[in-house]
Amino acid sequence: MSDSAAQSVLRRKLAPHRPPAMPGQQALLHMLAKTMPRDADDLLGLQLAVTGVEAGRISKSGLIAALHPTDLIFLMQSDPPAPGLCTLSAPLLAGLIEVQMSGRVSAADPPDRPPTPVDGIVASKIVDRWIATAKDEALAQEMPDCLPFARHVRARMLGGARNADLTLDPVDFTTLSITLDLADGARTGTLSFALPAATARHQPVCHNIADDFRAVLMDTKTGLSAVLARLPQTLRAVKALAPGDILDVPTTALGAVTLEDGNGRVLARGRLGQMGGSKAVRLSRPEGGAGVEADPAGFRDAGPADAPRRPPPAEPAAALPTLPDVEIPAATDPPDLPEVPGRPD
Repeated sequence: MSDSAAQSVLRRKLAPHRPPAMPGQQALLHMLAKTMPRDADDLLGLQLAVTGVEAGRISKSGLIAALHPTDLIFLMQSDPPAPGLCTLSAPLLAGLIEVQMSGRVSAADPPDRPPTPVDGIVASKIVDRWIATAKDEALAQEMPDCLPFARHVRARMLGGARNADLTLDPVDFTTLSITLDLADGARTGTLSFALPAATARHQPVCHNIADDFRAVLMDTKTGLSAVLARLPQTLRAVKALAPGDILDVPTTALGAVTLEDGNGRVLARGRLGQMGGSKAVRLSRPEGGAGVEADPAGFRDAGPADAPRRPPPAEPAAALPTLPDVEIPAATDPPDLPEVPGRPD
């Protein structure tokens, strides 16, 4: 192993451990990698790529100590007041200024000087655009808690670390550092956010709300109906049905069973048969291309012997009308008939 390779291995072993990735960090990286280059190209004609997103937590003293004199610092405000910081590193600031002044980004070292109010004005438009687009996209993807600045807006420029120290509250801060590659590697800078960390009781968890609902709904029980056939009947025939009656179901219905949800929407189609001594439905044609073909092992189609048929019951005779009560006289013996003349005895 060469000396340079050995030094590289030793350097990696001695390097401090990276902070653990926050939940949803990959989703946030994917989102910003899509929105930030698009906004930079649309607003400035700047080729830009997001190469990394790192989240963490830091104390106020650590945050102030990490600020560099060449950083451009914006105040982030919210309602209720919870001031935070938005910071642009010198290479990023220089690239944004160059592309707006000359239309290109150079590979020269950025100026070693504190930012001026003019620098803040030049950079503010694209920063506001990045923040607004990230909020809209996070809301559309139902993951606003992934953004520490979701409830903040960019305010005025702060003149260095001393003003930042006087402005911030003595609390811990949630940080988000976005590494940006400008003009195909001509410059690499960082856009950083530091916002007051929520208390443990109100600490937001970065998650996708749709995933939470999906996890709950997937365990929710739903009713499915296997419909063999639908038989139009008169109300009179329906009221005449009695236990033991057999409905005349067409043979073709055995191969046209539908699986329906509670609203009557057809989810799949199948065939009636038997399996393991019990009636069963084999799904053979999923509705709309969803699902897979069922395993037919052990399944036997239902035949005529499985579906005894009997003619439908005859309609009952019409009921006799109800007559009013009539007083019937008591029965009496009829009178004797008169004698017929000339009749022999």
